[in-house]
Amino acid sequence: MNEIPFVIIIPAYNAECFLEKSVDSVISQDYENYRIVIIDDGSSDKTGEIAEELAGKNSRINVIRQENSGQIVSRSNGVQYAKKHFFDNDIYFLFLDADDAFKPGALSEINKAISKSGCDILIFDVDRADRSTGKITGSLGGETEGLITSKSDLYKIILFNYRYNSLCRKAVSARLVSDESYERFSDVRHAEDLIQSLGFFRKADTVLFIKNSLYFYYNNSDSVTNKVGIDNFPVESAARAYSWEFIKAQNIWSKQELDEYALFLLDLLENKICSVSLLDGSLEQKAALFENMKRDPFYSELLSMDLPHDKVIELFIKKKYSSMINAVKMKRIINKLTRR
Repeated sequence: MNEIPFVIIIPAYNAECFLEKSVDSVISQDYENYRIVIIDDGSSDKTGEIAEELAGKNSRINVIRQENSGQIVSRSNGVQYAKKHFFDNDIYFLFLDADDAFKPGALSEINKAISKSGCDILIFDVDRADRSTGKITGSLGGETEGLITSKSDLYKIILFNYRYNSLCRKAVSARLVSDESYERFSDVRHAEDLIQSLGFFRKADTVLFIKNSLYFYYNNSDSVTNKVGIDNFPVESAARAYSWEFIKAQNIWSKQELDEYALFLLDLLENKICSVSLLDGSLEQKAALFENMKRDPFYSELLSMDLPHDKVIELFIKKKYSSMINAVKMKRIINKLTRR
């Protein structure tokens, strides 16, 4: 069996406590045909120095140091660096967050699956784990398994399931990589993986989904995703707006299919409204966030569509925020009682 050359892209921001273990999860693999590109994204701690030290000990490790630009730009810069310095059409890119890890044997399993299927993109399962104990606390796996060749079916699978957003669960052929700049998305901090993934999916002919769990996603209380409060709640709609314009431009879904996706996006907006409603904070603070959502061009477009909606959205549109928050809290209580 051929050994596919992998390039592992690791964006790192203030990851001095995690980076070395993350890199070790690669260099301890039973597979040697790889290179690592670490992108120090303007860290204010010792991340850059640690990355340089690791590169000094291992010629497979390369380091980029840049001003803070966000994860999507960091990954893009890592890919472009690889294209310039050791690009080969046979390369597959893998993506590893600096506070996560590949499971032992992951690269061999990825090589085996790609070699056998010839797929352009491989999507594998991920386990959520506790960093202190190493205990698996859940799975981020999806329901799909097998080789997908229909673009229409592929987009339904990935766009309707957030679990497939992450680039860290994908191996991507270098043939799918373009020179597209993602700098306009540098401020996007949530679901940015979806934006980059869609560029790869658009050019892919075959995508293989396997149920093997090959990656540890460690819970990190200091991560951007987990540090959300009333003062920094992400109102942004960039990733979902991008996905909406993207799927319309592909012109492969019927109006009914597009309407179903619009309803899905409306549900995501409602989830965001509910999240704000349940945050600690005053009614005035929450109302300010709700008004920002309404001013968002994409959310405004979504709310103007002729789509069915429930009481929460109805109250949101009418700006009856106090009643809406109470409805959300009551809904949460009912759901808890129903699950018992």
